[in-house]
Amino acid sequence: MTDGFPLNRHHFDVCLMNEFLPDVTGFIQEKELLPRGCPVVVGVSGGADSLALLLILNGLRQAHDLVLQVAHLNHGLRGAEADEDEAFVRGWSRKLGIVCVVRRIDIRAKAREERKGIEETGRAARQAFFSELALALDKQLAGTGRPPARIALGHHLNDQAETIMMNLGRGSGLDGLVGIRPQNDRLIRPLLNQPRAAIEAWLMEQEITWRLDRSNLEPDTLRNRLRQQVLPAWQEALDYNPAPLLARLAANLEEDRNYLETLTLQAAADCLVDQRLAISVWKTFPPALQNRLLRLFWQQASGSKQDLGFVHIRLLRDWLPSAESGQRLSLPGNRQAILIDGYLQFMGTQSSADCFQQGAILSRPLKINLPGLTPIYPFNQKIAAYLIENDHDIVYNDSTEYFLLDRIRGSVVRHRQPGDRIRPAGRTGGKSLKKFLNEQQVPRHERNRLLLVAKGRDIVWLPGLAVGADFVARSGGPVGHRIALEISPLAATDM
Repeated sequence: MTDGFPLNRHHFDVCLMNEFLPDVTGFIQEKELLPRGCPVVVGVSGGADSLALLLILNGLRQAHDLVLQVAHLNHGLRGAEADEDEAFVRGWSRKLGIVCVVRRIDIRAKAREERKGIEETGRAARQAFFSELALALDKQLAGTGRPPARIALGHHLNDQAETIMMNLGRGSGLDGLVGIRPQNDRLIRPLLNQPRAAIEAWLMEQEITWRLDRSNLEPDTLRNRLRQQVLPAWQEALDYNPAPLLARLAANLEEDRNYLETLTLQAAADCLVDQRLAISVWKTFPPALQNRLLRLFWQQASGSKQDLGFVHIRLLRDWLPSAESGQRLSLPGNRQAILIDGYLQFMGTQSSADCFQQGAILSRPLKINLPGLTPIYPFNQKIAAYLIENDHDIVYNDSTEYFLLDRIRGSVVRHRQPGDRIRPAGRTGGKSLKKFLNEQQVPRHERNRLLLVAKGRDIVWLPGLAVGADFVARSGGPVGHRIALEISPLAATDM
């Protein structure tokens, strides 16, 4: 063994010519992981898999015009050994002439602060660090015609087998049994078809050493127990290594999963409208697509890659067919599902008005069958309608207005939409709602919070701001049945 570097360039080139490298480069080409000219952030811990990955990508650098950058996260969990890992990665980066970016984080303290496990916290910290570097590379190389940066990770076939075993033990569905993808957005895994033994043998042929993370030998995590106990016992019982066959299972199921994903996107085009899920259309699809549509909609609405779990998907499927408008269901991440006029929306548990400002849609028919009550659950408001028989019943205030009954039939309660217009009572001429709000100096961030009553694109009532001249009932105006609309907070008895 040497100090960790190839003895010489000729020796290194000869070693690249065995079967291992053609298998890896063939996999990269088959999965289209590295477009020509691609910037690549290479996550390097110093272990065998990440070091081999770095050497392979460096060997492809010139031919593929790659821009490489090494990323190393020092978790601070193993004291001096972690510092030695960092120095090792820096040394290899210098030898290869590749920029190395190192970040130090106290993962143990961060895990305590976030009340999460150390392993989960470390994984999230690495992902955030690598993504930050990839975005910085994109910005740095903007205008050069290079494709978006990739993040290369050293996951291999044994990692795939362990992941499938973990997901199988959790009762996972098809997506879990597919395991780790060769590419997921920016992330690429060029070694995913190679067993750990082949990677280590390739390095040993070149007399290259690597760093050993001793925490991987301790049976205190599920993945370590699978690696050290379950898979060896399975191999002994079957008399063959199950890891390649588990990887084959993942490859076979990936084709089925990809087909279902295509069907899901086609179905989404029919039932996802303005950040809402049309339940009447959703119910026409088979359960497999219903589940995927709910997950897809959740990811789009929440901005989270974390799927809804099986329990929550089943809760939604059991709840939605009989749910009534305005009803809600609590979900993970301090979010709620709410059904409004046949459309499902996912919202945070902050103020409902804030949720609507972030893109939720409201449109409810105004109930004027007397006495009428239109609850607006997301805003915790209601609009009550009652007939005016005597002038002494009329009391003007910011929460009550009076209209001609025949004029406002067919109105809806909603928030503003493009093309809305208003002809305010007491003024001449009409104008766009946008212009009117500008004149009233309503802050832009408040405008999507406004509740209004509209008939088509004509504004009937902006509570507290204006009333439409064509709809309002005033002394000396058009004669007809008059109706009062009063907006007020929902009471417990209204729920």
